[in-house]
Amino acid sequence: MATIHINLYALPPGWSDGTVYTWPLLHPTIIYTMDPSPLALLSAEFNRVPGYVHDLGGPVMFWDLPYDYCQFSHPRTDGRPIREIFGHPSGGHYSSVRTFLVHVVHIMRLGGRTLAQCPCVLCRPPVRKPVKKKAGPASGNKGGPAGRRGIAKKTGAAPAATKRAPRATAPRAAKA
Repeated sequence: MATIHINLYALPPGWSDGTVYTWPLLHPTIIYTMDPSPLALLSAEFNRVPGYVHDLGGPVMFWDLPYDYCQFSHPRTDGRPIREIFGHPSGGHYSSVRTFLVHVVHIMRLGGRTLAQCPCVLCRPPVRKPVKKKAGPASGNKGGPAGRRGIAKKTGAAPAATKRAPRATAPRAAKA
């Protein structure tokens, strides 16, 4: 099979939902450099999914990212680069080519007009996990005599009252 070359930048107008307004602002302590497109990684990820290759009739090689999407990198504290893809209209960014590929395939199939149906991590609403209700006190982390777990400590009977021994101090001198 021959490799199919795809230029995502040249998709019909309105198909890409990218926007430069979500690109990172310059920061005085971090040097942002525009990386060359992660095209080889994007192509490799695309070609790993048999359904994508079958739909297009062969492996692909991307020539460019979708319009107004760009990869930026900035150094970590140990000097290795952090690479992120910016341009999504939600204001978020993709931290890997693999997560960005889901959005790219959606743009290729339907264009940027139907983002409500896009399954990528930035288009779908966040899923909230249900809160499990626990029986018992409202907070099991209360301090005090009940202890950490809210369970009363077992103690013996209170000691009987005892007489206090007299203080062993010198008597005060009488004032003259």
